[in-house]
Formats: sequence, structure tokens, C-alpha cells
Amino acid sequence: MKLSKGLFFFMVLVFVFYGTLFGCTKEEQKGNQEKETVGDVSTSPDGRKMEGNMYLKGLPIVKEKTTIKIMVPGPEKDPAEMVFFKRLEEKTNVSVEWEVFPYAQANEKKNLMFATGPYPDAMGGWFLSDKDIMTYGSQGVLIPLEKLIDSYGENINKAFGIWPEVRDVLTTPDGHIYSLPIAAKQPLTKGVMYINKKWLEKLNLPMPTTTEEYYQVLKAFKENDPNGNGKPDEIPLSYRLGGNDEPYGLFGSFGRVDNWGRKVLENGKVVFTAVHQEYKNAIKYLNKLYSEGLLDPEAITQDYQQYVAKARQEPAVLGSFFAWESHALCTARIAEENFLLLPPLKGEKGHQMWPQGDPSIFRTQFAVTSEAKNPEVVVRWVDQFFDPDTSVEVARGPFGVTIEKQSDGTITNLPTPEGMSFDEFRNSETISSFPYLITKEMRDKIEKNVGGIVKENVDKVYEEFIIKEKFPQIWLTPEQQQEADILWTDISKYVGDNQARWIAGDSSIDDDWDKYISELNKMGLPRWIEIQQEAVDSYFSNK
Repeated sequence: MKLSKGLFFFMVLVFVFYGTLFGCTKEEQKGNQEKETVGDVSTSPDGRKMEGNMYLKGLPIVKEKTTIKIMVPGPEKDPAEMVFFKRLEEKTNVSVEWEVFPYAQANEKKNLMFATGPYPDAMGGWFLSDKDIMTYGSQGVLIPLEKLIDSYGENINKAFGIWPEVRDVLTTPDGHIYSLPIAAKQPLTKGVMYINKKWLEKLNLPMPTTTEEYYQVLKAFKENDPNGNGKPDEIPLSYRLGGNDEPYGLFGSFGRVDNWGRKVLENGKVVFTAVHQEYKNAIKYLNKLYSEGLLDPEAITQDYQQYVAKARQEPAVLGSFFAWESHALCTARIAEENFLLLPPLKGEKGHQMWPQGDPSIFRTQFAVTSEAKNPEVVVRWVDQFFDPDTSVEVARGPFGVTIEKQSDGTITNLPTPEGMSFDEFRNSETISSFPYLITKEMRDKIEKNVGGIVKENVDKVYEEFIIKEKFPQIWLTPEQQQEADILWTDISKYVGDNQARWIAGDSSIDDDWDKYISELNKMGLPRWIEIQQEAVDSYFSNK
């Protein structure tokens, strides 16, 4: 059948149109996202400049209510019912459709989302990793934010000006910013050790100062019913893998601290901790505690709620534990009545050291995806979090609920309900893992809560034992990241599985050690270390 000339040209136009619409590459899509989203500018009746439905300055952000979708792990309470987010919606006229799930499901949810979609407009909290940023930023799933920030991030730009290092830490090797941070000075320590002072007093035991003395104290806790209830329910030592309750500081008593990433920096060189004699000796010590019933058999598997329940049980069942600080885990009353800080223990060879705390910039707290229909609205919304007062509310909870702002600009604490820690109180009305920035000047105006005072005192005791060389906040290039991820999947699982087996006595670390080292080398551990070293060297060469 012959086509008319008009019909032929019509079909050509159709194919060109749809080829343009759907045929662009990921790089072209990413390039489109990098462009400033500046549309036609109009003026509202109140004199403010507008782009479509969005005001370029001030509040509310939009004229007609707009909804954005955000994915976040952790909150037990629906964020839509939290005071902070109710107020934020009133101020911004932006409604949030939340997808919330427990931390235990975070990796599963994240992997499924990235594999199959659909994506929310944004995701935040303790959810994304450096790996996610580099992998999905380079693929165009997470969009570059720097031009959106330049156009719409008034408070973020001010924050960058006040603390220039923040922009540097956020900027990836490809020159983009894919995520927004928490920026606030952190304590010198993460998890630290506590011991039951009532049990020490009842059994007339001195505070242990060495790993051997500690072992003897834990034995006495197990064998002598120190809580006096006539039941063998005492748990001499417990910890939790994940968060701030891990036992890796104890490894310093054996000559080298450990951490979940298994890497430390020594004289500028990357050291993988889990292949050295010091690590082996620490594991053997934990196995000794486990085999004699001194280490909680659930330590390797328990979640936070199980751990908290043990810490708050009365009469007390815990003899010793790891925590950020005792008040956060136990509540203030139980902590003060029962537990004392235990300084770092000295090992049999005289080692007495502790790992450093977190960096002051957590750089992966919020990212925007390529499916965001109004990325400029999302950026204007999250920009509010970097307003100084709002930053304080994100970090400490809403004014009039958990804190109060005084006429002189200082921030005071309101009473914490009985039976709750301050962290639980705050987290019931805000998501403290969302982005914010607290400067030293701001911090000096905020009254410390009980837990903050406790943590300061912890740091004073531990400071002299903290290792001095800090592992830098490196980025891997997309190519390095892809190779390192493939290697790390097998390496981390193999190390974790063996550690659990050795501590529980399901296998002997002495019998397995040579094969263990050999298998790690076959899995590519030397290359993984080399990649980390390349990134560290690049970091310092650019300083």
C-alpha cells in the first residue's frame, strides 16, 4: 500500500519524537538531571518569585500542596504523626508520603528497591552507604545535587560557607554531590564498657584493670548469684553487633583495635585487622568467655530491643556490657544505680588502646532519586533542615516538646518522661538521623542532657587510650567501588562467619587459621587492600 506524502512525514515526526523521548542513554539522563531546574519565573501576589507552583524563597515552599515520597529505616512511630514533621508540613505546604521499615530490614529493602524499583523521590536516615552513593550516583539513579543546591539550597549554601570541609567531604571523585550530611562534632568514642558496681560491692571485688582480672570478675558474677534472686540468670557480659554496642574496642587490649570494616591506618598504610595475630588472640579470649558461660550466647544475634530489655531488667541481669553510654541503654535511674564506666583493660602484653569515635561529617544521610518529579521541591524541603533552629530540632527534638529556646538564644532541655532515655524521647518526635548542621557556636548554646554529660565524662577517661591515626573519609572511584564490592561480598561474609564460629566454639581458630588466611587471599584480599590504599594515597595527595 502506498503512503501519502503527508502521512509519511507525519510518521517520521512521530518516530523522531518518541526516539528522543525514550532513546536517551543513562549518561544523557544524568546530564539532564545535572542541569539547573530553572523554569519560567513569575511573581506571586506577595511579591515572591515563583517557578510554576514553587516559591523560590521563603515559606511556604509551594502554593498548592505537593506530596513527595521518602524512604527511611528506623522510626517506630509514623513520622507523619511526629510533632517535628507536622510542623514542617504546615510551614512548607509539602506533604510527605513515608515508607518506613525496621533497621533489620534495611539492607533487604534497599537491595530490592535498587534492583527492581520503583524509587521514592528521596531516601534518608541511616540507610545509604558510600558504596550506594558511588554505585547509584554513577548510574544516574541518585541525582547530582550541586546545581540544585546552588539554585534552591539557601541554607545549605550558608552551611557550606560556615564549614567548607562539608562540601569537600560530600564531593565524589566525579565532582558531584549526591547526598547531604549530618555535620556536628562527635564524641571521641563510640561504644565503651560498663560494669555492675553493685555486684562488685556485693562480692567484694575490685574494679578489674586487666583482661585476666576481668575474666575472674565475670566468673565470680556467674557463680555467686550477685543479683540475689536465687536464679542462675546472670549474664556476665553482653554486647550487640551493630550500632554502638560492639566489642571491637576490647580487641585493643590484644594489640590492635578492630571495627566493622576490618580496616585501620597504621603509618599511612591500610591494615586489614582480621588476618593478624592480635585479632586471633582477641577471638580466642572471647571464645574462652563464651565456652565458660561468661559471654551472652545471644550476643552475636540479638537486636537492639532484645539488648535494651536485658539492660533494663530489674533486678539486674547484666554484669558488664558495651554501649554508647549507659543512660542511653539502661535509662538514667538504672544506669546510676547499677553501673560504672570500665576503662580500657590492659592485655597480658601491656596493650591498652581504644578505637576512635565517628567522624564529624556523616555524608550519606539524604539523597534524591531520578524518579523525583519535582527535585527542586525536594531540595527546597530538605534545605529547611539546615536552618540553624531547625537543625537543632532535628538533632534534639522539637521546641516546646523536648527542648525550649530561651530569650537569650540558649536551648534548654525539657523533662524526659520516666522510663525513657532522652534519645527515645527525641526520636519519638523527630528523625535525628536526617541531615542537619550544628556549629561549635550553636553547640555552646545547647544545654547538655544527662546522656551528653555522661558521654563527655566517658571521653575524659578514655581519651589517653584512643589511637591517634584516623582513617580518612575516602571515596573510591566508580571503577574501584565496583571491584571492591565484588571482593568485599565474599571477604566480609567469610570473616564474619568464621568469627562467629570461633567465638561459639563450633570450630577451632588454631586449627582453621592457615586455611582461613589462604582462602582470604584466594578471594582477593590483597587486591581489596590495594584498592583501599590507592584511595587513601589519593586522598592525602589532594590535601
